[in-house]
Amino acid sequence: TGKSAGKPNRTGSSGKKKSGGDDSVGWFERLFGSAISRWGKKTATLESGLFSKPRLSDQVYGLFRGLREDQLTASVKALRALAGGAWEVLEPARYNTMIAAYQFLTEFARAESTLRKSERPEDWITGTIKMQKFYALLEQYPDWQKIITGDIIELTRKTENIAPLADTLAATMKYIATLNSRKPSFKNAIIAMYTLARDRVCDWDDVLKELKIRKPALDTYRAPDQVTTRIHQRITDLRNKYNNVKAQLDDINRIKEKYYQLDSDGRLKTDFLNPIVREAIRRTFGDGSVSDSSVAAYKREAHRLLYAVLKDFDANALNVLNGAVNTMGDGHHSEEIFVFKQGLFKKHIEQFDLVFRESESFLKKYKDMSYGFTDFMSDLKKPPQDPVVQNFIGLVKNANKIFKAFNYDLSTVSANHEKALERDRLGKMTDGLRNTAVLPIENFEPGPRFIPFAHRKVVGNTRYNDMTVGEVVEDMLRNLYNFLYIFRDQELTTELTSIPEKTRSMDAFKEQLARLGVNVEASSG
Repeated sequence: TGKSAGKPNRTGSSGKKKSGGDDSVGWFERLFGSAISRWGKKTATLESGLFSKPRLSDQVYGLFRGLREDQLTASVKALRALAGGAWEVLEPARYNTMIAAYQFLTEFARAESTLRKSERPEDWITGTIKMQKFYALLEQYPDWQKIITGDIIELTRKTENIAPLADTLAATMKYIATLNSRKPSFKNAIIAMYTLARDRVCDWDDVLKELKIRKPALDTYRAPDQVTTRIHQRITDLRNKYNNVKAQLDDINRIKEKYYQLDSDGRLKTDFLNPIVREAIRRTFGDGSVSDSSVAAYKREAHRLLYAVLKDFDANALNVLNGAVNTMGDGHHSEEIFVFKQGLFKKHIEQFDLVFRESESFLKKYKDMSYGFTDFMSDLKKPPQDPVVQNFIGLVKNANKIFKAFNYDLSTVSANHEKALERDRLGKMTDGLRNTAVLPIENFEPGPRFIPFAHRKVVGNTRYNDMTVGEVVEDMLRNLYNFLYIFRDQELTTELTSIPEKTRSMDAFKEQLARLGVNVEASSG
């Protein structure tokens, strides 16, 4: 009693310890007192095999048996399911950490079988090379242990079809996360294979040099091909939505800045109406009827102002849109030019004439009517009962339709001119594009195209006298935008008041893209 059965007597024939002996050094160490043997014992990775040849310890094999087969199967199933949809919740760094854990676990499950198939360390290394690479990659991800034991488990619990597997996966991920804190540690188990194969004590840096591991992807997804296709499609869709909303916002802000003047309280300045109303009163009632008070009275009343802007458009704009324009040509003599091909605005002008005549008739019929903009705004929100007001509201809507028709086409003309100027600035001018500077506009197709004779000054008895042709087009556009706002065109006012909503949408798309690893501002630039 007191002696361990089967243990060899290592103290000599007398049972006494030899002088200078060391109880901590056993048979294996004395027989193979090499650095390899000492390292193997210290790390619990190597032990004496047949004929005292070093071999992997039982603890190493036990390390790879630490997870039950049913546990492995359930965990792989859960991770495979997450691989298909977790990218919608996780940004690239965390998703890729999960993928690395999934790939490692799949290879880890095969490791013991691989080790049992051969006794050659070179075969062990080759057979487990994927597992080694996936682990080396996994541990490079920031907070990888926290992610696989926390974030991934939480997401599993929230995913209906795999929620029952959450506890099993949690136990598996905890095992994976603590592999290197066990004895033997996972890294030392791998190092042991290399140590036996290279016949020298290796370290983890030696292993990494042979594995040649790439840096972890933190900004782009590492996913199965089918999932990658879905991710790219989602990114494309979100980028398109972002760009569309941004383009709308840019356009709205451009229009506000270019065509609207606001006071310090954010209200529309209406000084631009003064020459328009003066011109309308003069042409209708003569010079003697024009005064500051008559202009102010017209601006206060919705039905009078509508007539005034239609009258001005009829007397000034239509001549430019449908006829010859008298300009100051070369040599300081007047020359008639055509900005637009005659008949190009025929349908618009026919509709305009109907609206203008109806407005003229309405004002004559109800010349004593008082109808300010406060009442007008109220009646737009709540349908009026008065048939006269109903008639006027209908007239305003028809006027807005024709204002929008002219506005749409003239906006294209203005945008095309800007594109042509940009081509010129970039040195990309062609003979065909240059010729458009002197040829009447024949259509409204988008694309670089100059406004004909844009720099020539208009001469004659119109409000456009001394403006350049380009300034005339911009004046028409500015007035049309303002008319549409003053008379509360629903489409325009909705757009102008949609800036906060569109900004929120754009920020939401930007945030989603950022989570998917896309800096949309950098990629757009």
